[in-house]
Amino acid sequence: MWAVLLASLVVPWFASPCLAAGEKGGYVGMDACATCHEDVVKEWSKLPHSKLLLDKKLPPEKYGCEACHGPGEKHAGSTNAADILNPKKLKPKERDNACLSCHETKLNKIGWQQTPHYQSGQACYDCHDSHKAKGPAMMDKSEKELCGQCHAEVQAKFAMNSHHPLNEGRIKCASCHDVHNGRNEAMTRKDGNGLCLECHADKTGPYVYEHEAISQAFSDGCKECHMPHGSPNLKLLALAGRGLCYRCHGSAFVDHNPGLTCYDCHRAIHGSMTDEFFRE
Repeated sequence: MWAVLLASLVVPWFASPCLAAGEKGGYVGMDACATCHEDVVKEWSKLPHSKLLLDKKLPPEKYGCEACHGPGEKHAGSTNAADILNPKKLKPKERDNACLSCHETKLNKIGWQQTPHYQSGQACYDCHDSHKAKGPAMMDKSEKELCGQCHAEVQAKFAMNSHHPLNEGRIKCASCHDVHNGRNEAMTRKDGNGLCLECHADKTGPYVYEHEAISQAFSDGCKECHMPHGSPNLKLLALAGRGLCYRCHGSAFVDHNPGLTCYDCHRAIHGSMTDEFFRE
C-alpha cells in the first residue's frame, strides 16, 4: 500500500514511462526505483544527469536509473542488491564502460586509456559521484581537493614562495591538465611550450636570436629553467642566481663579472631581435 502511494507521488516529478513487468527486456521505469530509493531519486533529480536521462523520448535502456544500473525488474521483485547492476562494485575497466556508453563522444576512449589515471586502475567513479554533486562536473570534491588526494607532493609546491596562482583561485588544475587524455606528457592540454605560451604570449617570439634553452630543440623548453607548479626561487626558477645558467654555460663563468647575476646583463633571456648575447 505504501509503495503504491509513494509511487503516485513520485511519478509527476519525473514523468517516468510506466512499464509493465517483463516489458522491453526487464526495464520497469524510474518510478519503480523511487518507491524504495526516494531520497536517492530526489538528490539525483537535481544533477546534470537527470536533465539528460529524463527525456521521455529516450528508450528504456537509456532512461533514468536503468541507464546506468541496467534493467530493474528482477531487483524490484526481490529487493536483493545483487539483482541490480552497481557500477561501483565492478572492476575499473568495466565501470568505465558504463559511463562511456553515453560519454564516448566527449571522452576519447583511446586517449583515456593512455592516461596514468587509467593505467593505475583509476575509474570514473573514483573522481565523479553520479548521485551527489559536491563540485563541478559532478566531482566528489572540489577540483583542488580531489587532485590533491593523490598528488600531495604537487599540491605542496603551490605553498612555495613562487607558485602558479592555484590557491588564489586564478587557475585550476584543469587549466593546464586534461585528466581524461594521456596523449601528452603529464596529461597537459597542449604539448611542449604551447601550454605556457597561452598565458605568456609575450615570450612567444619568433626572435632573430633564439635562446636554445627554450626552443625545445635541445631541451625541455620552458621547463628547462622553470618549475611548473612552484619554486622557492623567484619566477618559478629551478635554481637561484647564476646557478641556473651555469648548468649549460659553465665555461663562461670563469672570472666573468663575479657578484652579478646573468640577468643583470642578459635581460632578453627568452630571445632577442637585435643581440645574439640577449643583452637587449
